[in-house]
Amino acid sequence: MRQYNRCPDLYPTRRASVSRAYAEFVVGPAHKFQRLPDTVGYDDAALLDTDAVGLHAEHLSGPTINARVAVIGAGPIGHGQTMLAKASGADVLIIGTVPHALDLARRLGADETMDSSQADPIAAVMAMTGGLGADVAFECAGGESMPETLPLATRLVRRGGGVVIVGGFDDGETAIPLEWQRIQMSAIRLIPSASFAFQDIHSEKVAVLDLVRAASCRRSLW
Repeated sequence: MRQYNRCPDLYPTRRASVSRAYAEFVVGPAHKFQRLPDTVGYDDAALLDTDAVGLHAEHLSGPTINARVAVIGAGPIGHGQTMLAKASGADVLIIGTVPHALDLARRLGADETMDSSQADPIAAVMAMTGGLGADVAFECAGGESMPETLPLATRLVRRGGGVVIVGGFDDGETAIPLEWQRIQMSAIRLIPSASFAFQDIHSEKVAVLDLVRAASCRRSLW
């Protein structure tokens, strides 16, 4: 099953196998392993799994050059999503509540950052987009904040825009009221994104490793 992210037993399997790959020794099929290039350090390698989640979301939504993108959540997933959107040529505003995380987002290339506990994120996105709204909004906060952040994401995007649900839900049922008439009449797409797998014939995990390797080679030239 190439789209193994859709497996109903994905997370029990990950906990029983993939998570053990961080041990000193691990046994598995040879084709499931990739050699870490000399130019990629362990700090960068530790984020490959996280960044592959962002790449899968990127593939589902497809922001392009000069697209206006809003990212909700300035944690590891949101930071990775910001870098990938910038690599696609998009203009990115990232929304969070932790000042040092927003400072890091700026260093990682975000065009604009805002603290949603201090200002209105909808006003900020509208100012960035000339009142149209973002082409794509990535919900990267997840968890207990979803009842607030998912409705917010639907209000940040333009008519015909896309909301990519990257942040994870907690276990169990979560009731989230949404303005369905506005979402439908505006043809706003809700795009669930689960983990990562393959883009056509290409492994998204390997694609992220290639991106990190290329970035590390560029840094070495400077």
